[in-house]
Amino acid sequence: MSFHRNDLEGQRMHARGTDMIFYLYLLNMGFFLAVIVASALLVHGMQAHIVEIVVSVVYAVINGIFFYLFSSQQRLTSRKRVPLRPDLQAGDSVMEALYEGYYEVDLSGRIKAFNTSFTDILNVDPNHAKGMVITEFVDAKTAFHVLRVAHQVFHREYSYRALPVSYQRDEGNILSLEVSITLIRDKHGEKIGFRGIVRNVSERKESERALAETAGRLRALLCTIPDAIAFKNERLEWLEANQAALQLFRISGSNYHGKSSLDMASFAGVEYSVIENFHELDVLTQNNGTMITREVVVTDQQGNEKMYEIRKIPVMDDYAKSIGVLSIVRDISLQHNMQQQLLDSERRYRSFIDHLNDGVVWMDLTGKVVDANPSCYAILGIEQTLVGHTMRSFVHGSDVSSVLNAFAKACRGELQEGIYRALRNDGEILELIMRFSPQLVLDQIVGVFILFRDVTQERRTTRQLQDVSRNQRVILQSAGEGIFGIDLDGRITFCNASALAKTMYEESEVIGFFACDVFFQPTNGECLRFSPPLLHSFFTGVRTSDESERVENALFYRKDGSAFYVDYVLSLMIDYGEIVGAVCLFSDVTERKRAEQALMQSEKLAVIGQLAAGIVHEIRNPLTVIKGFLTYSQGGNFKMDYVPVMNKEIDRIEAIIQEFLVLSRPQAMNLRWYDLSQVISDSLVPMRALTLQNNITVVMRIDTGLPLIQVEELQLRQAIMNLIKNAIESMPLGGEMRIEATMQDHHHVKVMIADEGYGIPEQQLIHVGAPFYTTKPSGTGLGVTVSQKVIEMHYGTLEIRSELGIGTTVEITLPIEHKERSVHVSMGHLRS
Repeated sequence: MSFHRNDLEGQRMHARGTDMIFYLYLLNMGFFLAVIVASALLVHGMQAHIVEIVVSVVYAVINGIFFYLFSSQQRLTSRKRVPLRPDLQAGDSVMEALYEGYYEVDLSGRIKAFNTSFTDILNVDPNHAKGMVITEFVDAKTAFHVLRVAHQVFHREYSYRALPVSYQRDEGNILSLEVSITLIRDKHGEKIGFRGIVRNVSERKESERALAETAGRLRALLCTIPDAIAFKNERLEWLEANQAALQLFRISGSNYHGKSSLDMASFAGVEYSVIENFHELDVLTQNNGTMITREVVVTDQQGNEKMYEIRKIPVMDDYAKSIGVLSIVRDISLQHNMQQQLLDSERRYRSFIDHLNDGVVWMDLTGKVVDANPSCYAILGIEQTLVGHTMRSFVHGSDVSSVLNAFAKACRGELQEGIYRALRNDGEILELIMRFSPQLVLDQIVGVFILFRDVTQERRTTRQLQDVSRNQRVILQSAGEGIFGIDLDGRITFCNASALAKTMYEESEVIGFFACDVFFQPTNGECLRFSPPLLHSFFTGVRTSDESERVENALFYRKDGSAFYVDYVLSLMIDYGEIVGAVCLFSDVTERKRAEQALMQSEKLAVIGQLAAGIVHEIRNPLTVIKGFLTYSQGGNFKMDYVPVMNKEIDRIEAIIQEFLVLSRPQAMNLRWYDLSQVISDSLVPMRALTLQNNITVVMRIDTGLPLIQVEELQLRQAIMNLIKNAIESMPLGGEMRIEATMQDHHHVKVMIADEGYGIPEQQLIHVGAPFYTTKPSGTGLGVTVSQKVIEMHYGTLEIRSELGIGTTVEITLPIEHKERSVHVSMGHLRS
């Protein structure tokens, strides 16, 4: 909200002056009118002229006084309405641009002025904020606190800079605010209100709380870590250290704060050389900006030398500038002593281990290789050292988790043994018997011995002998389809459980018998496929194991003589490149066959019923007309005019029967090579009269590169004529009909017939093509059906799309050649 400063006293003076001038003007007008009327009624002659002159002079004087007062009042008003000085306007602009909220209230606590940030912070409507009491924004407790401070400011006449206030917004968020309160005095020095700034310090308070919480967690963490830890700033002065660090340097209290390591040499309990060494590492870490690790020896209070590992880590800010150094010191004396003892033990047994034929690997408790004997490198085929690597470098990936589990148990003192896979350097996978034995030093586990032997060849031979016979039986017996094998003579060599269950035979009743005698009847033609002569041609004709012979809907016979339908695949069995027999895999499809037959029968009955109903309906109408004329003629009313009408109805019945015959009986397909463009042109010739009669323009676009296609010319022409006729009849008011013929792909052509007719509604479009369905009063409902059947006989497709008010498009897709069908093809009747 912008600030407005109004001079109320000036406005009141301006109003009084305006009223006085108005009354004086009315008095002037009344006096002038009264004198004029009196002189006209009472005075005559020369006296009347003198009176008029006197009145005019008086009127002029009064008007002069009036205009003088009016101009004085205007000057007074202009002086009182001087706009704000530029410095006041700049101050208001600054207040409006502040991020903090600015407010002014009177002594009663009502808001008189504020900026936009004030309403944004408090989340209140600026239109309703002015005039509200400040206590309406906060709860009673906060309001009392604010009013108490305002009371003190009023009486003690000082400013309150940062009053903490907790404020809850309407949406529930609680803000932390800081409010300043300052007295406002008028030009006479009277106290007339308060002004101040409202700051939202919620984020700062939250940051301070998070910082304090983080610092507390850091102090707690430092107290629990056994390693000595110290933080130093960029001047390498000590900031913080845990108890372990104070004990290491033998200092107490907090007198180390702000001192460097060299400054503490006077009161620290360690040698100066140690402190100097620590300081040099700090300087080196800060200069290099990288972590430094060293091992040093320090004498403790009892005079014992201890080995410590020192890590100096640089601390960087967000701009990669060094702001300090973190020191971590760990006592590694025990580990160092144990490693020394371990080395001594190794020397005693080294000569014995080096001459073992088995591989031996020493591992520490972290899982890294400490050493390995020569046999280990020979078995694994490794030339480079394994020291420092883990077992992942030679154990096969699938056995890593098992080996690590055994290693972990050995680290706990348990002896472990098992067979695991390893990977040679040349890629060969080995099988090793590995024994994990804990290594003890002073009754404490310090590492693990791994002793292993290569048993790859032994296990491979044993496994091959076991798997040869088992794999075949498991696979065959687990299959859900029936499987049996035959040799080169056609005798059954094996038969799985599913095949025996489907045919009701026992295994002893089929093994060694001819397949054609077991699963087929002698009269069944399928038996010939499994006879030795045809099997021989099958074996010699198929040379790879992935080639096979597939047969659908064949008849197999059960033991009781009942037959069932199967789909079977006959594949070769090849052993080391030599054909040793064949495998037959079959599935019982009896239920599928029955379902297909039932569906076909149901569809036939439905089509027959639909066609019968259509024929009855379509023939009944013309018969009704003929019967009506004959009945009417029996009374001697026969007229020759009835004959053409009855002949027309008889022709309609004949047309219906002819089109029905096209649908009901197979049509001879005498395919020949024809030019598709000529077939379309011949189909348009009979339709020219209709196109001229209906004022229809035919636009044809035939690709010049169309090849000859293999069709039954008369039937295809009739189908195209039916579709063209439908397009013409859909445009009784004229329009444009487009006929296009293009290549669909390398093997198909496409014919499109599009009109600009009324279009077909979506609910009717799904019925187009059904027998006897038509929307034309004189149509038979068989034109599209006949066309669709002709296209399907040519192995093509017919698709109809339509939109109301736009038109209908029919697309026909035809194959160029019919290689897969047995039809008579003639090279005659070629057209260009």
